[in-house]
Amino acid sequence: MLKEEMLRLADLTKIEAKTLEALLRLGPSPPSSIVRESGLFRPQVYDALGRLGGRNLVSFIVRNNRRVYSATDPSAIVDILRKKQESIAQAIPQIMVTYSAAAKENVTILSGIAGLKIMLNTTMSELEREPVRNIYRVMLTDATPINLLKGWLRRWHKTRARRGFKAMLIFTPDAAWRGRQLETHAATQIRYAQNIQKIPVGIHSCGKFAWVIFWGEESPFAIQIEDEKIARAFDDYFERLWIAAVIKAPKSSSRWIK
Repeated sequence: MLKEEMLRLADLTKIEAKTLEALLRLGPSPPSSIVRESGLFRPQVYDALGRLGGRNLVSFIVRNNRRVYSATDPSAIVDILRKKQESIAQAIPQIMVTYSAAAKENVTILSGIAGLKIMLNTTMSELEREPVRNIYRVMLTDATPINLLKGWLRRWHKTRARRGFKAMLIFTPDAAWRGRQLETHAATQIRYAQNIQKIPVGIHSCGKFAWVIFWGEESPFAIQIEDEKIARAFDDYFERLWIAAVIKAPKSSSRWIK
């Protein structure tokens, strides 16, 4: 027996579905019997029978001056459901295209040290995806990343450099010692911002991703944006900073960590 939930899939209202379900259970019946079986009010049943008749889902005969209603062949409902299934099947590709477009604007919060590692692993995946085109760009960074990630970040940069993946980093003057460390790696370009000291926010980009990182030493987190156009805008901003930055590291910072 078709349940109310199944009938609702055929674009019936709740009252229409209850009415038709009661009629299917009863067989040919007068409206008064359908009212008792469905638990609906009489006007609701009469209205529903009229709408169901308009869709050829019920019919009636007059017997002893009373209307007796019957459900038509259930294949009519099956046909409605089949047409709906075909419409859904046609809509699925459009839905996926819409979802793909929306997914390009996906924003994710990456929390803690684990979140920063996810960010860098995503960066590595982008470098692998298009090693010629994609460059890892880091704007106005200080020494906080290495202080937080320590050996893990050093190993990450060594792997990146060994595989020939390009990186361009702009350091604040207080972290010149870190810039000099990375200058020894292959495929790595370093410049230094002028007259800008340590700041709590980092801006990174690579491929179709951009990140804004808040470098709190106790609870760092990154806002990850997956959007090609936004990432390109970050890259353009980086290029302007790169042109204004200087190549030679300030002499005032001499710290060095092996």
